[in-house]
Formats: sequence, C-alpha cells, structure tokens
Amino acid sequence: MNVSLTIASRHVRAFVQRLLAEPGVTKVQQTLTPRTRGPSGRSAGSQRQMVRRFPVELSEDEPTLIIWEVGISDAVRGVDLDEFASALQAGIDLAKNRAIDLMLIDMQFSRKAATVIDFDHYLDTIRRVGEMSNIYVFPRFAVMRNWSDENVFDYDDVPESERARLAAQVYECLGQALAEVIEKGVR
Repeated sequence: MNVSLTIASRHVRAFVQRLLAEPGVTKVQQTLTPRTRGPSGRSAGSQRQMVRRFPVELSEDEPTLIIWEVGISDAVRGVDLDEFASALQAGIDLAKNRAIDLMLIDMQFSRKAATVIDFDHYLDTIRRVGEMSNIYVFPRFAVMRNWSDENVFDYDDVPESERARLAAQVYECLGQALAEVIEKGVR
C-alpha cells in the first residue's frame, strides 16, 4: 500500500514509523506534504493551491491513500466556513476523480487554544463535508481532548523543556490509533 501523507510536523517520524510497522503498509510516500511553518500554516486559500498541485505532485506510482490534515490554520485565521468547505470538497473531488482514497484528520486539541478559538464550527464543517462525501475523518481533536480530560496527557501545563518529549509521545499514540484505522480499512 502506498500512503501519501499530508501531515506536517517535526514529530511526524513516530507517526510514520508506526504506519510502516503495521501489516499491509509497505511504502510511505510524502509527495504531498505541506510545508507548514509556524504561523504561516495552510488556510483554505493555500489549501486550494495545494489541491491545484495534487496532479503535479503525485508520483507516477499514485498512492492509494492520501491523509490530509485540515482545519487548524483556517480556524485560527477565522476563514469563512463556506470557503473552507469548498476547499475541502475540491480536494476530495480531485482524489475521488483519480480513484485515490482519502482520509481527513481534523485539528489538534489544546485547552488554552480552545478558550480563544472557536474550533467547533470548523470541526462540524470537516465532519459534514467528510460525511457528505463518504470520507473518513480521523477525530484527532476529540481523541486529544479525551486524553486531556482523562489526564493521559497534559498539553497546556508542560514545561518548555518537556514539550518535545510530550509531542513525540502524543504523535506515537496518534500514529498507533491512525494505523489501527488504516489496518481495519485494508482488511
């Protein structure tokens, strides 16, 4: 199975290693990885640009699955929800037209960020667009919020010196959860 990841993170190695370790996953291509750099992350406008690049950036040996991380930059910037939904739908349509499976991953959870950013409307939009297009949405926000509520991980009160270690642990767990979803899908 070729897996094209669209997940940008300096901690993506644990995520990719978990995917590679799963049965049936033999090759990971990162041909569509957005190069998100801090506050200049991808919004609906730049997601549209990414969608336009999909045909060019896909290798000749097209992947069977694109994992597309969406929502955080749009929510932070307050991008119009209709524009956001339209950008998502354009990417979904392109993948479907090329017979490539697609999975969306919603944004990360942070209790502090959730107090100042209205994530709910974007989460609802991601779920609605995914449901209408029969696309699985990996509920990263809900998973991470549950971990926070259950004191599995404390994202907000971690000392700066421990953030990299915590992020690696979180991505390892997210990678395991996502790998389980993918494994169920390929059975």
